[in-house]
Amino acid sequence: MASLPFLIWPAAQAQQAVQEMFDGTSPTGMMLVMASFVFMLAGALIAARLLHRRGIASLFGPWPAVRRDFVYGFVVTGAALLILTTIWSLFYDANPKTPFLSVLMLLPIAIPLILIQTAAEEVIFRGYLPQQLAARFRHPLIWFVLPQVLFGVLHYDPEALGPWVWAYVGIIALNGLMWMDLVRITGNLGVPWGWHFANNLFVMTVLGAPDTLSGFQWLSTPYTTAEAPGLLVLADGISGVLIWLVLRHLLLRPDQRRTPDAQT
Repeated sequence: MASLPFLIWPAAQAQQAVQEMFDGTSPTGMMLVMASFVFMLAGALIAARLLHRRGIASLFGPWPAVRRDFVYGFVVTGAALLILTTIWSLFYDANPKTPFLSVLMLLPIAIPLILIQTAAEEVIFRGYLPQQLAARFRHPLIWFVLPQVLFGVLHYDPEALGPWVWAYVGIIALNGLMWMDLVRITGNLGVPWGWHFANNLFVMTVLGAPDTLSGFQWLSTPYTTAEAPGLLVLADGISGVLIWLVLRHLLLRPDQRRTPDAQT
């Protein structure tokens, strides 16, 4: 993927585009980073089809249920982010990153790219890997836990995350476990995909750290990811648990969903 800019632009522009691709701090860089997930998603879908004779629906779940549960995840997470941002704004002031009108013009590009990026990660880490491991190993530590630990470890970036690197790895792995639990309850990827999409759409287009994946952002925090106060890192983890508990309560209501045992 890094060689693609050299096929499009002269060497100097291509080198700049490659740098932007790795840090995602410009619209061009974000487009390149997010577009790379097309190959990740396509790879998982092709592998499922060619190696296992499985269609797309076998990875995502029944489409009507996916669409319905996507809304659950998106709305609950969006509401939580609105509340958390309101509280955050009492203590911090956001810095302008990209003019608002420019962000609006970028949204028709940003939204489908973020949908693809989150779909790719959900298909691989909450779909393909757990399903294929579960077909071979009965122990939940292998098919349920191991892919989510891998999901967290793959986000290991000490340069960007600084002293909080292992805290963020742990939070991301915990999120993966909570998302996997919601897949177990519902039988499809809709809820975690909606949650994941709402979170990434917010931090990538509305308010997020300025140092990475900020090319679509309207506003940025006054600190980088590595400089984030420890209390905010802790709040990030706690807020995820609260969102999971709310979604679990909604999805396990007798009039809304079958019991988990009925889904297995």
